[in-house]
Amino acid sequence: MHPRTLLAGFLALGSLYACAPPSAGGEAVGEGRAAIVGGSPSSAAEDSVVLIAMTGGGFCSGTLIAPNLVLTARHCVSNLDDNTGAVTSDMAPASLKIATGVSATPAKATVKGKRVFHDTATTLEGHDLSLILLEADVPGAKLSEVRFTAPVVAEDTVAVGYGDNGNGQVTPGRYRRAGVKVTSVGPANYSFKPKTGASIPVDVPAGDFATGESTCFGDSGGPLFDAQGRVIGVTSRGIDDSCLDRPSLFTSAVAMKALIDEAMEVAQPGGSKTSSSSSGSSPKDEGSSSGSSGRTTSSSSGGGDDEEEEATPRSTSPRYQSYTQTSSCAASPASAGAGWLGFGLALGFGVLLAGRRRRHSTDV
Repeated sequence: MHPRTLLAGFLALGSLYACAPPSAGGEAVGEGRAAIVGGSPSSAAEDSVVLIAMTGGGFCSGTLIAPNLVLTARHCVSNLDDNTGAVTSDMAPASLKIATGVSATPAKATVKGKRVFHDTATTLEGHDLSLILLEADVPGAKLSEVRFTAPVVAEDTVAVGYGDNGNGQVTPGRYRRAGVKVTSVGPANYSFKPKTGASIPVDVPAGDFATGESTCFGDSGGPLFDAQGRVIGVTSRGIDDSCLDRPSLFTSAVAMKALIDEAMEVAQPGGSKTSSSSSGSSPKDEGSSSGSSGRTTSSSSGGGDDEEEEATPRSTSPRYQSYTQTSSCAASPASAGAGWLGFGLALGFGVLLAGRRRRHSTDV
């Protein structure tokens, strides 16, 4: 597909989501700060956070919860329909490679994926979480626990990832932002008031939750840590093409507990599962499920999968907000177009990745 055709489609989608139906609830005020989106460098203490590189270009962030298991976003392992945002297929697991450390880049990625775990939903809202089983343990892997209790409004969290600084430029390594407040837990609707411009309605579906400004493109799949350093959710998306002065949305770990338990059992069969916890107890103590009922997995081995992945270039697999809206739009197409085009040029692409926060460019 020609880049101009894609750009026109993205402009339409961006305007569509900007005019979401009116929502009830309170109003959150924009923070006006920058942070993974700007922020401060992450240290080796957060080496459980890894970079996930895709064959054909692009990267996401993720978290090691076992030496051979990475927690990330569903849209980081899937191909999406250009028009609806629905999941159409899985990426070949072997086309996903892991790079570790504060200075990880796609070029440094080595350990390949062996199998991907996700649920059967074809839409991502409330389901944007997956796990990658690796072909081998990451040497000296630092692990993070997963918390299986729901986030709480006003809870203090820390966002970590390898993404943009909010101005279209990748940060020089892994960055973090502390003091990120949970603003809404789905299902909920609220109105976000940026520093400039009209309030923006935000829909937070069941299984997702929102924070203030925190993540950007390339942070997809990265963790949101609680005050004890446990993962409570993974980065899913924003509400439009902007990262600065905008909320971030995350898929909750507790909403996907059965899937995480299942992947952990495969990765570490019969293990103590000390990398997953809820108030100090193991997943089994919390009544976790096993088996694959209602779940979908894919597996691969060998180089053929990499060749298959090359047949679906990342530049034609947009990562945009995929809500279907039916209301009329009052947003200015001209201003929306300028925003899309400016950011797209900053990324060195003729198209923009709106909403979904996976980054396509590997030029870092």
